[in-house]
Amino acid sequence: EDITIDNSGLNQIKYFEIPLLIGYQYNTNLFALEINTGVSLGFLSYSSLKVPDFTNNDEIVKANNINKSMLNFVANASLYYHLNSKTSLFVSPYFKQNMQSVFNNNYPVKQQFKTFGVNLGVNIRF
Repeated sequence: EDITIDNSGLNQIKYFEIPLLIGYQYNTNLFALEINTGVSLGFLSYSSLKVPDFTNNDEIVKANNINKSMLNFVANASLYYHLNSKTSLFVSPYFKQNMQSVFNNNYPVKQQFKTFGVNLGVNIRF
C-alpha cells in the first residue's frame, strides 16, 4: 500500500556557511573575469523537518538525525564591467553541491542537493 503525505513548503533546513575559495582573476581595461572554486563549511542554524515514521508510515515525526555541520563544493565565475576605478557591475553564475547527506549515517534516508544561481550586483572599492 502506497501512502503519500505532502509536506511541501513546510520542511526547512538552514546552515550558516563559511566559504573557503581559491581563484584567478584576469583584468582588461573595461572588464575582469574571475573564476573561483573551493569548499563551504556549513553549520546548522535552524531546522524544521518532518518525515514519515519508518515504523508506522501513517505518522509524521520530527527528524532529529540531521547533520549539524555540512561540507559543500562551490564553484563560480564572475564577469565585472568597470564603470570607473572604484565601481564595477558584475554578474556571477554559481554552483554548489553538498558532499554528504543532510541526514546522519544512521538514518535510512540519504538526501543531497545541488544549487545553481546567478548573483548580480555592484562592486564598490573603498
